[in-house]
Amino acid sequence: AIVLVGVSGPERRRIGSLYVDGSLIALSGRNCSTRGRASWSHRVCVTLERSFGSLLVLFAVVGRIKHVYAFSNGTEVVLMQTERNSQIVSWIGGLGAAGAEHVMSEFGMSRSIAYQRLNSLTRDGLLEHHAVLYGRPGMYTATLAGLRWKGIGHLGVFSVRPGSFEHAWQVTHAAVQLGRAMPDWDVMSERQLRSAESEYGTLVASIQVGQATANTKLHRPDLVLTCKRGLVVPIEVELSTKSASRLAAICRGWARARHINTVYYLATPGPARAVARAIHTTNTADRIRVLDLQDIPTLANEQYTAEDHHEPDPTDNEDDDEIQSSTSEAYR
Repeated sequence: AIVLVGVSGPERRRIGSLYVDGSLIALSGRNCSTRGRASWSHRVCVTLERSFGSLLVLFAVVGRIKHVYAFSNGTEVVLMQTERNSQIVSWIGGLGAAGAEHVMSEFGMSRSIAYQRLNSLTRDGLLEHHAVLYGRPGMYTATLAGLRWKGIGHLGVFSVRPGSFEHAWQVTHAAVQLGRAMPDWDVMSERQLRSAESEYGTLVASIQVGQATANTKLHRPDLVLTCKRGLVVPIEVELSTKSASRLAAICRGWARARHINTVYYLATPGPARAVARAIHTTNTADRIRVLDLQDIPTLANEQYTAEDHHEPDPTDNEDDDEIQSSTSEAYR
């Protein structure tokens, strides 16, 4: 039999959360009102139930998978997860969005295991699936509950729209490939970069675009590579062609920035030509490189060479190591 704990009245137990009003009710049977759990009925065995004051902990075994529920009176509590599931939510929440194939590559999972975990996390309210383009696989984002569970609620829920879907997909693909090609470097997303710069009150990899006037705006890269020797390498994923004036302003901003090293544009052919023209116009080829969208190996080889020849600046801010550690931990 399946044993679930719910509340009296019209409220029903939501997947991954429970509101308890003090009068606990045990429901049993295949046709209970809780959606998503009825299929468990023939395999669920409640093995232990403890009550510690207002906190109820319910342990259930489903085949070989152990699920632990923690509920408290009047409070929504997230379903406890395995360590791997926790890592998946944290990784997706930090990047913004990821597809199943990204999760498979990042965590070395088979397709069936990846979908099993992603579906479970979606049912538990920690991830949300977005299928926005016909014929394309969807992407998963962390819900507010998932972000809060991992302590990164300040990043905010990432929005996946039809117009930005391809860019979000390619940014995550680049992050996965960079992580595999450069495992001893850290990869930060734009949202993690924004959070780090807000916390420390200094520019880590963003640049000022425009003249030093009230109209100056910050420009942040899509990804940032950092290493222990102090290199900061912004990565731009360019899928659409910006105006010549806009690209020239950004290139000049990269050239002025003293807190970054080489900037890489991973671009499709059309945007790559536009960036190359802007680099030529602004004479910034010594700071900016343009590579094909899939040419991660070249980027990795160049940066490992640069790392070998890089001498850390002794005048660097004392907080640099703390920023590096904080952003690295946020990504993981």
